[in-house]
Amino acid sequence: MNFPASGEGALARVNLIYVGPLDDAHRVSALAEAFISAREHDPRLHLLLVGDGELRSTLMGQLGHGATFLGELGGSPLPELAEHLDLLISPTTAADTAQTIADAQRCGLPVLAVEGGSAASLIENGRSGFLVPDSGTALSDAIRWLSRRATLRERLAIGGRVATGGREAPPYRAGTGHPSGPERIMTA
Repeated sequence: MNFPASGEGALARVNLIYVGPLDDAHRVSALAEAFISAREHDPRLHLLLVGDGELRSTLMGQLGHGATFLGELGGSPLPELAEHLDLLISPTTAADTAQTIADAQRCGLPVLAVEGGSAASLIENGRSGFLVPDSGTALSDAIRWLSRRATLRERLAIGGRVATGGREAPPYRAGTGHPSGPERIMTA
C-alpha cells in the first residue's frame, strides 16, 4: 500500500493525521464523525491514524477506505511523516497530547485542535495553529475549511515552527504535488 499522494491540485489528496490512543478518552469517535462529515463534502480527504486502542475495529468499519491505520509506530512518528501530511488533528484536551502538538509544530506540520487543555497553551490561534470549540460541527467545518487553504496551512506550519524555536519551514511539504511517501511505514 502506498501513501495517498498529497498536492495542491483539484483532485489531490489532503492527508490528515491523528496520533494517539484510539479510545473514548481521546475523543477519536468525535474525530471520526467530524472527518466523515467533512469527507462527504470533500472526497480528497484522507485520515491517517497512528496508535491503537479499544476503538480500532469500530473506527476501521466506520471510516472504511477514507482512512489508513498505521498502528503503533513507537516514539514520535511525525518527523518522518510530516512532509507527506497536510494537517495534524487533535480532537481532545487531554494533557498527553501536548507532546504530539509540539512535535507537529517543530516539524512544520499545521495543527488543528479543540480549545482547552494542552492545545490552548501551545497554540496561538491563527498564528501557530488553529483552535475550534469542542464541537463535532466546528471540527468538521474547520477540517473542510483548512483542507481548501494550502497557503494558510503553510503559514500555520511556519508559525508553529517559530513558536517552538524553529526558524524556517522545511523545504519539502505536502501540498506541493510531490509523490507520496515512506514505503517503509506503509505495508500491504
